[in-house]
Amino acid sequence: MSKVEKNVQSMIFKKYDIKTQDIILERNKGRAIWFVNTEKGKMILKKFSRPEPWTKFIIAGMEYLGKNGINIPKIYFSSENKPYTVYNSSCYILMEVIDGRPPRYNNMDDLKAIVKELGKFHNASKGFVPPDDSGGTIDLLGKWPDMMMSGLKIMYYAYEIGKWEKRNLELRDVIVRELPYLIERTKQIILALKDSKYTSWVERARKEGSLCHLDYARYNLRITPNNKVYIFDFDTLAMELPVTDIRKLIFHIYYTNLYDKETISKVLSWYQQCNPLTKEEWQVAKLILLYPIEVIISLEKYIKINRHQDKNRIMNLAIKAIETEKRLYSDLKNFDKVVNKIVMKS
Repeated sequence: MSKVEKNVQSMIFKKYDIKTQDIILERNKGRAIWFVNTEKGKMILKKFSRPEPWTKFIIAGMEYLGKNGINIPKIYFSSENKPYTVYNSSCYILMEVIDGRPPRYNNMDDLKAIVKELGKFHNASKGFVPPDDSGGTIDLLGKWPDMMMSGLKIMYYAYEIGKWEKRNLELRDVIVRELPYLIERTKQIILALKDSKYTSWVERARKEGSLCHLDYARYNLRITPNNKVYIFDFDTLAMELPVTDIRKLIFHIYYTNLYDKETISKVLSWYQQCNPLTKEEWQVAKLILLYPIEVIISLEKYIKINRHQDKNRIMNLAIKAIETEKRLYSDLKNFDKVVNKIVMKS
């Protein structure tokens, strides 16, 4: 543990009315996390990757979801009666440790549980109003058209670079073979989004309240021994349409190769049972599901590779994202049929 990390640890725990017995420092995605044994049980201290105004917004959202029945780890208040502490302009939160395991996508009971919990999460967020003192609402509603245009530019640029790629010939072949189609598909999605009910859904979501986790995947979920689903890591919480979380989860299932030909049908059906969407909303969802956002994120990293980064890893991630998108698109061809069926049932 570095001297800086020891200072952080010492200064922060002074702000809590707890007696620490043992502290273990670990790192997750480059961020320091402290696991703490106390007389009140096991706790975890983590640094928020957001500035204080956004931290206030996120914690307000977490508290609102918790009051509406969503399972979220308990947040411990400091001696100043705040749900977070500030040290050197960074925010830290202290939470309980949940005894549980990550869900398995290829276990139908686990998958059903986390999909239904996602539907409940979105339903529970309705009515949320950011607190006046947050000063930093994270609002992504209505941003998809601009995001898609930016993504299109990234794919064009990646294609121009990728077709001359010499370090990784497999990536060059994949880019030359697959990217022209993804570019064309994205153009069609942008046009279709303009003619869809996207804008009216955004306006309704803004009035009703609509929170998204934005990183709803197995590594941020735990299933407890009594089969409750707990949700973690709310750093990315934002006002956004629920389909963004559905897209993330489905892509991650396909990315890990833990799916079958009925996976999408089951996910949409289970979700509809807990947070019913209209047929028009599902048609908007289809466009966002077809937009290759994870491919674009990986290609942007490829474009920006610097000499300090693992080039092979970044390039191989881009290959995997493109191949995953290809498999996902193939299984989305029955989307309309599935939606018609689940909407009629709900």
